[in-house]
Amino acid sequence: MPLETAIDAIPRTVRDVARSQGKEVELVVSDADVELDRSIVDRLRDPLVHLARNAVDHGIESPEEREAVGKAPEGTVAISAERVGDEVVVELSDDGRGVNAQAVRERAVENGVVTPAEAEQLSDDETYDLLFEPGFTTSEEVTDVSGRGVGMDVVNRTVADLNGSVTVESDPGVGTTVRLRVPVSIALTEVLFVEAADQTFGVPMAAVEQITAAPPVEEVEGREVVRRSNLDLVGGLPEGVEADDAYPFVRLASALDLDATRTGRPTTAR
Repeated sequence: MPLETAIDAIPRTVRDVARSQGKEVELVVSDADVELDRSIVDRLRDPLVHLARNAVDHGIESPEEREAVGKAPEGTVAISAERVGDEVVVELSDDGRGVNAQAVRERAVENGVVTPAEAEQLSDDETYDLLFEPGFTTSEEVTDVSGRGVGMDVVNRTVADLNGSVTVESDPGVGTTVRLRVPVSIALTEVLFVEAADQTFGVPMAAVEQITAAPPVEEVEGREVVRRSNLDLVGGLPEGVEADDAYPFVRLASALDLDATRTGRPTTAR
């Protein structure tokens, strides 16, 4: 699906937040026709709406503030996307006040996220990562739009669940860009499920050479082994393998040090 289907609610969000705060904001969308898996597009919808709301609320200044520093009274929120190999890079930027890194460090210390000593050692880029901490906010008061302490952490977690990443770049007085990198598709891997000690585990099929009925287990020099001659292998033995070759027999429950009281059941596969 094209990414634009994930941003269909953003124009109204930008318009409503701007109106409620007396701001003038233009939304610019480019290259939103890049395509991703439907499941990824659906998961990106809420994070992108939050980022757009955040840009208008925290980033864009009032017309008076913008004119006082030589900016046009109307701010801009821009969304763009680009296909890069097997990933899509989505950027949401604004030309607002930017992120005050020092204010973020001070709030992080107040909230106990970092110690004062740790805060002093953080670069601005490292400081921006603190915005993804659960419950973190720099707003002094709670409104319908901000100060609730939710949002950026959810954005980060959602993108991470898609095997993607989120970064923030900001230039005080110039603006902020939030960059999301997500895969074009979520690869599906065939998995062999096995049970041991009443627990279920998955083994990628790429690592499975053969599946056969459980063979007799022998003990050689104190170690459990199975012999190729006892394995019902499809296509026979691989070239260069002797019929009496012994291979270590590993009990999954023991290898993973599972609860000894639950290792009586044999390992099974399905």
